[in-house]
Amino acid sequence: MSGEKDMKETLLPFNQHLEHLIRGHQNAQETIRAMDTKTSILVAIAGGLSTIINSSANQISSGNLVTDLILKGAVLFGIASAFLCLFSLIARPPKGTLELPAYILFPFIVKGKKIEDEQLVYLREKSLTGMADDDVKKEYSEQLMILGYILEKKIGYNRMAIRMFMIQLVLLTLEIAL
Repeated sequence: MSGEKDMKETLLPFNQHLEHLIRGHQNAQETIRAMDTKTSILVAIAGGLSTIINSSANQISSGNLVTDLILKGAVLFGIASAFLCLFSLIARPPKGTLELPAYILFPFIVKGKKIEDEQLVYLREKSLTGMADDDVKKEYSEQLMILGYILEKKIGYNRMAIRMFMIQLVLLTLEIAL
């Protein structure tokens, strides 16, 4: 019984719990925005560098097979980097088997008559009548799971894009050194 009492004492009051969930949600959203901004910059740099290299390859190339392969590799790795960045920018629907049919925080409506109707009714009802404390906490906790999934995908694609860009830079450095 005392263990149960101790556990109840460690729980945050609803308002503090909600504030914590809101801060987590805001942090995840800000991280996604910052990553998207950096990704856009990397697309411009890697793609622009590939375009410059490709358009001036004839002037740079000395007819040497190694030089030509290095330049073409630099272009290809830059293009691969740009594509991976673009994949990280693709909007994704919520994944998994989540408990709520729809979310006020992220009102993604799935196409399909039955599912769409159920989601719209749920959103309309909750928007008009309000939500119970537990429903609000549940929505925020599930939103954090969705945002975690989105971040995981974005980070994965960005890491691969940065590696491709680094290889592009190594190849260009190698070309300059030769």
